Amino acid sequence: MALRLVDPCVSSPSIPRTPRRVLWPHASASAALVMSYGQSRRLGARPMGAMAPAWEASIRLVDEVNKLRYSYPQEELLKLLNSLTAPRKVYRSYIPPAGSERLFLYDSNGVPNPGAPVVPCVNWHTANLKQKQDILEEALSQLKKNGFVVLESLLSPERLQALLEDFRRQRQNLPVGVTFSRMRAQRDMTIPPFNKMWASDDIICHPLILALLARYLRNSTNTSEEKAAEMSFAHWLGSGGDIEEFTSGRLSAGYPELDLLVVVDTPPGAPAQTRHRDTILPGPCASLGVHIPLTPMQATPLNGAIGFFPSSHLLTGDLSGSKPQEMVGTSAPGSVILYDSFTEHRGLENESSDARAALFAWFRVPGVYTGHTEENFGPEGLQRANEFRDYVRPRLLAVESEQRSLCPGLGAEEAWGFRRGSKLVPWTRSWGEENVCFQCNRTTLQGASASRPGSARNEWYCEKCWAKSGGMPTPWPGNLTDPWEQPDRVSEERLKELQGQGLNITPGKGRHKLTLLRERGYFIPVDPQNDWLDRVSNDPQPSGWKDAMKKALGEVPRFDGF
Repeated sequence: MALRLVDPCVSSPSIPRTPRRVLWPHASASAALVMSYGQSRRLGARPMGAMAPAWEASIRLVDEVNKLRYSYPQEELLKLLNSLTAPRKVYRSYIPPAGSERLFLYDSNGVPNPGAPVVPCVNWHTANLKQKQDILEEALSQLKKNGFVVLESLLSPERLQALLEDFRRQRQNLPVGVTFSRMRAQRDMTIPPFNKMWASDDIICHPLILALLARYLRNSTNTSEEKAAEMSFAHWLGSGGDIEEFTSGRLSAGYPELDLLVVVDTPPGAPAQTRHRDTILPGPCASLGVHIPLTPMQATPLNGAIGFFPSSHLLTGDLSGSKPQEMVGTSAPGSVILYDSFTEHRGLENESSDARAALFAWFRVPGVYTGHTEENFGPEGLQRANEFRDYVRPRLLAVESEQRSLCPGLGAEEAWGFRRGSKLVPWTRSWGEENVCFQCNRTTLQGASASRPGSARNEWYCEKCWAKSGGMPTPWPGNLTDPWEQPDRVSEERLKELQGQGLNITPGKGRHKLTLLRERGYFIPVDPQNDWLDRVSNDPQPSGWKDAMKKALGEVPRFDGF
């Protein structure tokens, strides 16, 4: 086998117009490089006109490779050169055979099926601004219409293969607290290490992905009261269910934040999940998953692709009594799938002999109930999650600000409970941060706690409130209100009993309501405004959290695939 270096076509009397190909025998690759360089100098190979920059670039490349031969062992240099010139491997296994009963993204000829939300992105990096804007608008339109969109061939398959190989090495010796193994249908999820390989702008902070997040995740329904949020959703649905209400209308003041970045691993033989939605309230445009397959997708045999029910985020099928046909999300290597968490979907069976890994990033507007609690990950995993949040956040905010100026919400309610640009809460002890000030309702690292005479409450205050008060600060009035009476509320006695039995649950009495909301599974990465907190019970127990706890205790049977 030989490597071939192709010079650019040049216009010179000394050199033919056709490209000159120089063969590099394996035994003398570096010598051949020097020879080709020297010959070109002796022949006076000086390009003319517009070809000069390309020719100079090729000469500089030869110079750089010539230098490498002094610092690289010959075998490693040849391996490097082969990796740069080797043809890209093309995977076609994501295309189903003719006559498949299931509906796939592509037909047996590799053409997207009618209605499949596939947007070609292979030329993104060479596209001009107008072309990139067209891709963005088409992808956004498909996402609004179907609840998911496939950004076809957006990323480098070789880059994703490197991530997969690194993850497989990690699986051999994972630190405690970075993997959650109780996902639906035998899956597990692992927070990868925060390093240059995984924290990369060309993967998790790709400009097209960030722009779509900024344009789509804007739902600003006030979720402080579950009943009020339910009524708001019912009014939206009853008025026609226009998705623009959340993306550019009255309820479009929200903004996205990174919740979790994980690798989901589906072992061989894993069954299909049941159809589900990842989040319910406050409806669409509030939570979005970014799914990046690391293992190449297979249509036959299936290796754990996601099955989507198009447009189910708009509930059109539910209202008409008919369900859309499931579409199997097998996609070309390097593709990215974005889907609204309110869209009905499920992980399908893995009938292959190998595990399938995919990089997942969940982005949400603040205030959404996710069910992600402290017990999902240990300190190591939580620290990694926080590092990824800190990395992604400034990049996402910059794009969000740009897209907001280009496409502002019309009459959007800014005072929905969370200030844009508020600081991320500091990572302290756990997922449910303890250090929330009882006076200013802010999460900080510096402060102290104290008990008020005659009260069982142990109140924590930040150092600023201590200094301002000159003594024990006065708590915010809303933090003194007794818990609301709820028919299905889990009593303090029951929580203490369960805690004594080893269940990872803490009673709520005497603790800050914001701490409890985070600990019970609400996604609140920034501190909300005080009037938002005033509408929440002192002992918040989200309905989703209560349901999950009842299932864990066996009081409610789990459905198949959970």
